[in-house]
Amino acid sequence: MNLALFASDSVHSNEIADCLRREGVVVCTFAIGAAARIQAVDPKIEKGVLITDLFGAGPITQSVRTLFGIERALILCARQTGAADREVLMSAGATVVITPHTSDTKHIAERILAQLILDGDITPQAIGNLLGGTQAMRKRYEEMRRFAPLPDPLLILGETGTGKELAAREIHRLSRGAEKLVALNCGTLSAELVGSDLFGHKRGSFTGATDGRRGLLTEAGRGTIFLDEIGELDLKAQAYLLRALEEPEIRRVGANQTEEIHARFVLATHRDLENDCQEGKFRRDLFERVRSFKIELAPLRDRRADIPLLARHFLQQFNEKDKTHLELPDEANDALLEYDWASGNVRALKGAVRRAAALADSRSFISVSDLRESIDDRRKGTKPTVAPIPQVGKCSIPFDPKADEWKDVVKRATSIYFRALLETTGGDKVKAISRSGLKRTQFYEKLKETGLDEQ
Repeated sequence: MNLALFASDSVHSNEIADCLRREGVVVCTFAIGAAARIQAVDPKIEKGVLITDLFGAGPITQSVRTLFGIERALILCARQTGAADREVLMSAGATVVITPHTSDTKHIAERILAQLILDGDITPQAIGNLLGGTQAMRKRYEEMRRFAPLPDPLLILGETGTGKELAAREIHRLSRGAEKLVALNCGTLSAELVGSDLFGHKRGSFTGATDGRRGLLTEAGRGTIFLDEIGELDLKAQAYLLRALEEPEIRRVGANQTEEIHARFVLATHRDLENDCQEGKFRRDLFERVRSFKIELAPLRDRRADIPLLARHFLQQFNEKDKTHLELPDEANDALLEYDWASGNVRALKGAVRRAAALADSRSFISVSDLRESIDDRRKGTKPTVAPIPQVGKCSIPFDPKADEWKDVVKRATSIYFRALLETTGGDKVKAISRSGLKRTQFYEKLKETGLDEQ
């Protein structure tokens, strides 16, 4: 992509140009303190960007459009503007008007890059449902293509919502797509049954083993076994996993014979395993075994220029599902880039677009107010309202021994316990997890079972 960058002397155009060059854009800068200083623009240049911090940018837009020609697109990067201002600037020669939320060099460069990606000037790349045009994502795609055919265990790191499971499924598709993929969230494994879950067991090998069972490693065949959130495994379970990684054969619980395994391991976690090793929460030998081939997915705040592209992609999906024809106007993309997306990442972005699409009054576009309302709703972070439980710490569990089954009593007790627990912590789930003695994933499973996750 060859780009002409027009900017007044007060704009740090060289710094902005350097940011764009790091993303693979060829940039030529032109100072416009006096329009006459612009002698010629190379015909190889495909698009122009005019950056101005002036109010009333119509005249300077007209001047640059005259010098640049009418056949090439011109992005105007200006101060915050209203709908009427945008119409004036478009009539003055701007192809599109973008308004970064601050005058910071990084924010201006991000907004320009986002527009180039959105317009297809930087060709977006994709691996399955993973989509992006920033250098951060292009590097990840290359790693995935190189690592996918290898039989070695592969570790995917990334914050919640960055697409770790999507990456795992694409790695499977690129390498063993015709075979089975078996996925398991390690947070759901119990320390007592992890050996049975992974390796399988013979009938009668332990109390409750009324039937024999194939383990997940055997079930995956020559496909892929995807173990999500391996950082949630306790040390005993980690020993089982290390054994499965080291040996190409397993032995079912209670069995004497071994069975070969052929599945390829893909593992993922949002945790800092290096730090967990230092704190004794994760086995160093297991970490060393899986760290050779790792892919670290960038959080959305580190590839912000992909946000408008992703938002449009999600909106297209919702349009197909809902039989609508909504679009995101340019000012909506400006609003998306105002938010830091520090929590939830791509998943949070998708949720915000979904809510905005549902709120949209127009049949043709999502308004900025709808989008900001959806984003602000996520910013609030209000604590859940929990129904009060009388005499916390002395709760009784009502039941009728003539009518209630054991499972009914357990369900009732679980609901009362977690309601009381959340009340005592003021709705603070981090404290509640600590007091419960459960793993984070187990805690949230219980909330889901009792319906408290929706409160």
